[in-house]
This record gives sequence, C-alpha cells and structure tokens, in this order.
Amino acid sequence: MDEIGRILRLGLPIGGILGLEIGVFATTGIMMGLLGADALGAHQLVMICISVIFMIPLGMAQAATVRVAVGLGSGAPAAARRAAFIAILLGVVYMAVMAVVLLAAPRAIAGIYVNIDAPANSGLVAIALKLFAVAAVFQIVDGVQAIAAGALRGYRDTTIPLLLAVIGYWGIGFAGGWLLAFPAGYGPIGLWSGLAVGLTAVALMLTLRLHFCAAGAARDEASKAAPPAVKVNMAASVE
Repeated sequence: MDEIGRILRLGLPIGGILGLEIGVFATTGIMMGLLGADALGAHQLVMICISVIFMIPLGMAQAATVRVAVGLGSGAPAAARRAAFIAILLGVVYMAVMAVVLLAAPRAIAGIYVNIDAPANSGLVAIALKLFAVAAVFQIVDGVQAIAAGALRGYRDTTIPLLLAVIGYWGIGFAGGWLLAFPAGYGPIGLWSGLAVGLTAVALMLTLRLHFCAAGAARDEASKAAPPAVKVNMAASVE
C-alpha cells in the first residue's frame, strides 16, 4: 500500500499538469470558434505544426527525468543538476531554430495544409501567418517549461509544479488571452498572446523551482557526506 501511495502522489500531479496544458489549448480552440471559422481554422493549422515541433522537447523532458533520477540515485546531485540544465539548453537551441523556421517560411508551412492562393482561404491564411509569429516566440518558452517539469519529476517534485501550472496556464495564460481577445479586441492574436505570456510565466517559475530543488539536493548530499560530530568528554580529558 505504501508503494501505491507513492506512485499516486507522484503520478496524479503529473497527469494534472498534462491535463491543464491540454485543457487550456483545447479551451482556446473553443474560444477561437467564437471568433469565426477562419480564426478556428488558422488556430488548428498552427496547432498541428507546433504539436509536431513539440515532440522533441517532450522527449528531452523524459530524458531529463531519467538522467536527474539516475544522478540523485547514484549520490551525484551535481550531475543531476547538470543534466537538467543541459536538457533545457538543448531545448532552447532546438526551439530557437524552429522559431526561425516559423518566422522565415510561414506561407510555405501553411501551404502544406491549405491552398494559400484560393480566395476562400485568404482570411484563414492571414490569421495563420500572424499566429505563426506568436507561436515562434512561445515555442521557446514552451520547450523550457516542459523540460523543466520533466527534470523536476526526477527530483520527485510534482505537487508544487502542478500549482504553478494552474497559475500560469489558467490564471495568467487563459485569463490574459481572454482579456486581450474579447474586451481588448485583439481577437485570435490576443488569445495566443495570452498563452505566450502564461507559458513564459510557467517556464520562469519551473526553472526557478528546479534551481531550488537542485540546491536542496546538493545540501542533503553534503550533509550525508559530512563526518559525524565527535563529542569530547571534558571531564575525562582533564583527568
């Protein structure tokens, strides 16, 4: 029963984080539908592209979980920390390259999915090109937050990241996107800009959390390695 409890304490928050992220993008799709068919079509088109791109950081996140856990299990917190931040760096480099691709060739990418020269698709394509620009920015922070969350799992830290995800995805990302899209009147760009801000907040909070977890693991390992204090019997020494 103890093992079941440990698995649930680790696993349920992980599932919660994934559900929160999937949920905020799914709900954004519903909100896009309120802005018209072209907005919804453009949203779906760009989402397909960035979902494919996201598979690499997702794999890096799984690798970070394993490498951090191996480092901690072998009594090498420095190696665990190094693995975590190297994974984040690799994710940033990869996502930066993908951002350049999205910015450099948005029409060509959109043309894979729709006929960009068809007059009926002109509205959809125009919105998609703007969304690609926003996606290029938030792809980088999306990769960071995913890999940082993966590394934190290696530290068995899942509950606090879940709370941070609630704040970032929904409290900042979705709420901010709704305000920008509807009251402020920025439409589809507003929704995606809110998501970008929310993902940035999550990336920053999880990276900071990772730093503290790594520092805590290093202190714990140092305390284990320290020699036990020797008690001196002053009375015996005087005799």
